[in-house]
Amino acid sequence: MLKTFFHKLSDLYYAVAETLVFKFLVFRWSFFQAPALNRNRPAKPRLLFGTMPIINNKFWAQAMREAGYEAKSVTVYGHFESISDKQDFDVYLNEIFPEKKGRIAEIKRRFRMMHYVAREFDVLTISCIGAVLGDSSYLHQDTHIEKYANREAFLLKRAGCKIVVIPFGGDFYRYSEINNLSIRHAFQVNYPALALRERKVRDRVQYWVEQADVFFSGFQIDGIGRWDLLPFNMIITDTERWRPRGSYSAHDGISGPVVVVHTPNHRGVKGTEFLVKAVEELKEEGILIDFRLIEKMKNTEVHRILTTEADILVEQLIGGAYGMSGVEGMSCGLAVMTNLEVEDYSRIFRRYSYLNECPIVSVTPESIKERLRILILNPALREELGQAARKYAEKYHAHRTAQYMFGKICERAWAKKEVNLIDMFHPLSPESYNNSLPVVEHPLLENQLPGALMNKLRRSV
Repeated sequence: MLKTFFHKLSDLYYAVAETLVFKFLVFRWSFFQAPALNRNRPAKPRLLFGTMPIINNKFWAQAMREAGYEAKSVTVYGHFESISDKQDFDVYLNEIFPEKKGRIAEIKRRFRMMHYVAREFDVLTISCIGAVLGDSSYLHQDTHIEKYANREAFLLKRAGCKIVVIPFGGDFYRYSEINNLSIRHAFQVNYPALALRERKVRDRVQYWVEQADVFFSGFQIDGIGRWDLLPFNMIITDTERWRPRGSYSAHDGISGPVVVVHTPNHRGVKGTEFLVKAVEELKEEGILIDFRLIEKMKNTEVHRILTTEADILVEQLIGGAYGMSGVEGMSCGLAVMTNLEVEDYSRIFRRYSYLNECPIVSVTPESIKERLRILILNPALREELGQAARKYAEKYHAHRTAQYMFGKICERAWAKKEVNLIDMFHPLSPESYNNSLPVVEHPLLENQLPGALMNKLRRSV
């Protein structure tokens, strides 16, 4: 009993000491460090993309450097070794500021990180986890500073930083607020632990919805009331690296095998089991398919397969949107298939964004077999869709897309200009990005093969 008493007394002592240290650091920051940082801001902002090791931070930073900005991808943590390389990110804060034992030492380390970030950068593009004080405990269990996360926006803005928030997924989804039950179920297949931390996720999302200078989330719109611009998907890739191989295969599943590629990071959310079943049944019918199920493979090997061997990329059958794999497939000029039939997501982006220009063939677990058959048996259709996909990737997922988008964001957030962000991708706005380049033409109607074309293709087979 006496031992328990002393343990509680010790815990109380450290809790009080920790609180006092944090308040002192906030005081010093607010009245001494932050004002000094705020006095030295340049006219052209320096850009941070981070601080989670998400690969698109690398591409955004590269694109903005090409546009003449000083821009870096920054991570507080290490990289995901199974899918990325260490050189993918420019700055590792955990190496500049090594981890310390003890909560008080960790808080001091985080403030040193924050000083570095506020000194070196002006516009911070981050996720709903935050920058350096953010609550990532629901993703990284060794993080124990989450109770200070609700001070981060104040402290960074006090130093003159502007904050752009773009969720990446795990920082955003609150399962009870996902409208589509199949998607809700698929997430619980692969990420069940997030369901137990939904309150934390909700608090972080709402905090940044209220505090960010600019907030947008693409197709991730479940349960939020704010987006300042409306791209369907804001990820980009290096379209010069991910290029078509030069000629399309004439194989039609009879004269020779068609290479069908699927690259799930997690099978549940991609609906992999439905695709595997469809491929097996098509093979039983005598259709020649070279099926490549690519998992936990380095990006360099995925690149080799997509640029030299693939004919069709099936990205996912559940989620209602395309992701990085779909963008890479389109950039390679492949016929791409994914589920774009979740009306809660798709309709708004057909009306107010650019989804109708997308040449992806939409599929569901119920339709994958028939639509995959059509693409396999019709090499001319694959080529037509692949050429349109390349044009779409060059228009909406290349470096110039990010340069335009973040350039306008900086004009509004940093230069304080009157910029109409909400209509940036409106197809009917003469000033939209969509209308600055030719419309991408393809044979699909809302990502479906029109009935007349389907009947014609069936008759030709």
